Amino acid sequence: MRHLAALLLVVGCEEPSLVVALVPDLPDSVTHIGALAFSEGGEFIHGTPLIPLSEVSTGKPLALGAAVSEMLVVGYERGQLDPSKLPGSEVLRSSPLEFGAEDGPVLPTPAYAAQGEPSEAVALTQVSLARKLTADWVGPCARRPCERFQFGRALELSVPGETEELSRWEVTLPGRRSALLFRDAPDTPIYRFSEPDRVEILTPSLPGPRLRGARVSRDGQVVLLQENGRVWLGTADGDFRLHEGSLPETESRSLAVSRTTDPFEIYMQDAYSDVYVLTATTWRRIHVSGLPYDDGQDLEWVRPNELAYVAPEADRLLRFDASGVLAQERLPSIRTLLHIPGLGLVISAGTLRTEVLPSLFVWDHEGLRRLDAPLPTRAPLRVWPTGWPEELIFGGVNGEIGYFGEELGLCELDRQSDEGLRSVSGLEGGLLIVPARAGYEVGETRVFFAAFEEAPRPNCETAYRADLPAD
Repeated sequence: MRHLAALLLVVGCEEPSLVVALVPDLPDSVTHIGALAFSEGGEFIHGTPLIPLSEVSTGKPLALGAAVSEMLVVGYERGQLDPSKLPGSEVLRSSPLEFGAEDGPVLPTPAYAAQGEPSEAVALTQVSLARKLTADWVGPCARRPCERFQFGRALELSVPGETEELSRWEVTLPGRRSALLFRDAPDTPIYRFSEPDRVEILTPSLPGPRLRGARVSRDGQVVLLQENGRVWLGTADGDFRLHEGSLPETESRSLAVSRTTDPFEIYMQDAYSDVYVLTATTWRRIHVSGLPYDDGQDLEWVRPNELAYVAPEADRLLRFDASGVLAQERLPSIRTLLHIPGLGLVISAGTLRTEVLPSLFVWDHEGLRRLDAPLPTRAPLRVWPTGWPEELIFGGVNGEIGYFGEELGLCELDRQSDEGLRSVSGLEGGLLIVPARAGYEVGETRVFFAAFEEAPRPNCETAYRADLPAD
């Protein structure tokens, strides 16, 4: 047994502060630890990655948000994390910890768990953890950004059915081996793509007006929002059921779903940029905007009771809760707002014809900061997740795709389509790409799948899911 003084970096609206967590009676066999944060009401907010204990011992902090009322520190033995799935020379790292779904992949019970309330020096008390945790795992095999994602020749796939374009509402399904695609049309046809080369139409179509948003909840449900405010809940097989309730007296435009609350919460933004939350069967307005809505506008859930969105026509970013606007920034030529685990709120903005060159920004308590140098493109950008923490894919209207990773930096753009990009999904084996002009001839629509090539060095696995049996 040993005692450990771990540093916790508390990040919020004020200056970041360091808290010392006194971790008592830590077994000598524990090699990796992480922390989970909870609100005053005991609601899970977020988790840190599991990092090697050697780094914590030498002063690397575990980052927590400011609105933390209670924290839980967990420790794992290396044998519990199945190191055989990674080369022995690689360092085992994880995405942020979270509570696993009942039927999903979970980690074994931690070898150690202790909780306490953050303060200048918090002494933790050992506890027994009943709920199961999960995480994605990444071995830092690539040393340069372009090694992280190398693409083979994109495979062109035909989508059966109608001539309308596919919408930008594309959802990656749990397991990241398949995705759902939707036509941008009333009585919306739904398609499922499965790696590496299968696109099938699901029946029946979604009755009613056009789709205005698609998300996946933390428990794996697919949430769809139609233009009239009607909500559908479904599964990866396309089995959707209507969520009964009253319709809002306004047109719906975008959708957000909470990532940590249980049950999850559903939010909608209307044609006037006002924001509503679905309470039981009624839409309740929680934010009055007064800013014009733009079709490229995105609504993002940040943390419990806090959301953010961009208003491109007004060059504005806003973050708010039920009490009002918490922060706002001006940024010309905004294109995308997206929450990336490990990075936070990421914004793409700028063109060669504005005062801001095409760039990626992170928006946090300190304001806006550019992630890297201006990007090597002439085109406006959109941003999509890869499925791994601290990483993203970005692309422009000219069909080019690039990669950014917090540790590896910026990878140059690679052309994957002759047309602009409507959406990109980061799957286990590659990228599913929907061109902005997807209709070619009557009855013909195409998408592309750019498979990841083998890792650049022998025996180097870039990632794996912790599919370990519960004990």
